[in-house]
Amino acid sequence: AIDIIRTHAKNTFERSRFNLIVTGHVHIQDDFEFKNGQREARSINLGGWYDTPCALWITPESTKFEQL
Repeated sequence: AIDIIRTHAKNTFERSRFNLIVTGHVHIQDDFEFKNGQREARSINLGGWYDTPCALWITPESTKFEQL
C-alpha cells in the first residue's frame, strides 16, 4: 500500500505544482520526500486512527506527527 501512496504522489506531482500533499484513508502512516529534477516535494499519509492515533502539525517551521 505504501507503493500506491507514493506512486499517487509522484503522478500528482507531474500534473500540478505542490511542495506538500497530505492524504489519508489508506491507514498506513507514511512520510516520503522525493525529487523530480530540481523540484522537491513531500507526501504525508496520515495513517490509521485506531492503530497509531496522532495529529499532523504544520507550522512555518516544521511539519511533524505528534502521537496522541
